[in-house]
Amino acid sequence: MKEQDVTQDQLADYCGVTQTTVGRWKKGTVPAGDDLVKIANRFGQSIDWLMGREVGVPAEPVREVRVQDPLVDKALGDAAEIREKVKALEQTLRQLKKY
Repeated sequence: MKEQDVTQDQLADYCGVTQTTVGRWKKGTVPAGDDLVKIANRFGQSIDWLMGREVGVPAEPVREVRVQDPLVDKALGDAAEIREKVKALEQTLRQLKKY
């Protein structure tokens, strides 16, 4: 990320996850498939490159597959709302740690 001047916070926002999740990725946890697509697109690389299977070969952006299902849409909306609440809670906890 340093080579691309992208902070963990920026990547977290871009992918719609928490900074903690990005930190886990940096430590070796493999991101979920949809997150791999977002990361690959952000850095202009292929998923194979992200996984260390090929040397830096720029790739065409990977298209995200969108499922047309109201239940999936609701779950994704709920997940986004929960992510925002978790972010707010993390910020509050960081502030509390300062005291």
